[in-house]
Amino acid sequence: MNKNISTKLSIMEFLQFCTLGSVIPILSLYMLTLNFSGYQVGLILSTGSVSYFISPILGAFIADRIISAERLFAIFHFLTSIVMLFLFNTTDYHSFLFGYLIYMILIGPTIPLTDTIIFHHIKNRKRQYGLIRVWGSIGWIAIAWTISLFLLKTNGQLRYVFLVSSFASLILSLFSITIPVSGALSLDKPKIFPVDAIKIILKPQVLLLALMTFLMFFSDRFYFYGGSPFLKQIGFSEQYILPILSIGQIPELFAMSLLGLMMSRFNIKIVLLLGVFFNILRYAIFTFFSSKFLIIIGISCHGIAFTFFYAASFIFLDYMTTKENRAGVHQLFRIIYLAFGTLLGNLSAGFIKDFFHDKITLQTNYFYFWIIPGIINIIIFVIIGKHFYQHNENKI
Repeated sequence: MNKNISTKLSIMEFLQFCTLGSVIPILSLYMLTLNFSGYQVGLILSTGSVSYFISPILGAFIADRIISAERLFAIFHFLTSIVMLFLFNTTDYHSFLFGYLIYMILIGPTIPLTDTIIFHHIKNRKRQYGLIRVWGSIGWIAIAWTISLFLLKTNGQLRYVFLVSSFASLILSLFSITIPVSGALSLDKPKIFPVDAIKIILKPQVLLLALMTFLMFFSDRFYFYGGSPFLKQIGFSEQYILPILSIGQIPELFAMSLLGLMMSRFNIKIVLLLGVFFNILRYAIFTFFSSKFLIIIGISCHGIAFTFFYAASFIFLDYMTTKENRAGVHQLFRIIYLAFGTLLGNLSAGFIKDFFHDKITLQTNYFYFWIIPGIINIIIFVIIGKHFYQHNENKI
């Protein structure tokens, strides 16, 4: 892979996480300021699952068949930028629900498409993937601090983050056109059921990993749902919530850089368990401690957990694919954890927040809110520790 392509892929990751990172961390807090109930917020966030159910059609069956993954990616982001303008001007619950549903249908497939595009162009997964993916973390951090120090400081309205996200998607759409198409389109007629991809997913260790990834993602919906309201309740200013949450991505910069070395030195099982351990540590801190310093330490665990669990899982999965079924396998893997995890995780988080929310004091008992994802991660740790292994032919 030449340096020019590597740079373009890194910029793509940077902009992808700028458009996501400008809105996702404080979306639940923003909707709560519109006086939506906790369950209504959870329902809106859960509509993202619709995107992940249809993403195999929009992604796996279209990408590299009817249109290249690179060009499909550009189209999705152009349309996304328009929808974000709609959400910027929307405060009505049902309109916001509809707009966010359309947004997720468009943005959802772009997440696995970035991996598909990267894996199309790189030759050494272990060494190159982490070095490119780390620019996504840099983008997430950069946009959080930019919004906090410039936009919210001068304007003070959370709704303006939607404008930032819209602009980032537009720039990414135009930029991604410069990424060269990786090979000719498949001449095979698109299949209704991606049989080859399903066969990969049904391999025992891949299926086990997919189910554990679902549980991990389910628990992480509590973090993305409750993180910003939790910080506000314990005394952090709205202006600084985005950069505080972005601290979770700072250790990810180092973790991504070390990912290749970790996967070369250690069995993937050890890397996965390390990721789950940091998730357990995060929720334990949130549950049992109230010190702002320790809460920030807990937030910093997020990026390490993400890298050593999710990124390592994606690399392991890619070793099980071929160029012909790569897009399908990655999309179907994400259906298991993204679609069902988004639906059930956000609905559960919204229900739990309402259940432990005192309508008189307007405070939420976050002890019970955080202990639930903590217990789930302990279960994940035990199951992977006892049942996940690699066959020699799948050695990474």
